[in-house]
Amino acid sequence: MPGEGSWKTLYQAERTQLIEEGYPVRCRPPAGEAPTERDWERAYRRLWKVRERGLRPDFAYVEPDGFEGILADAEPTPSRRRRWRG
Repeated sequence: MPGEGSWKTLYQAERTQLIEEGYPVRCRPPAGEAPTERDWERAYRRLWKVRERGLRPDFAYVEPDGFEGILADAEPTPSRRRRWRG
């Protein structure tokens, strides 16, 4: 397990991240009264399969791929015409 967290913490953080990125997350936390670390690890690994399905069709944000796409989608910046006065 990476870092100092638990599998439960890692699962919760990854699930939140996937939802915010627009993935169709349907995975549920482990069932039962007291899930073990192994249960949380299995649930975490299932989350990674969500990426294979791609983004939700109703997700409005599109992130450009590659440098050219980023520049093409960027807002124009104001020109810097002020002169330095020392």
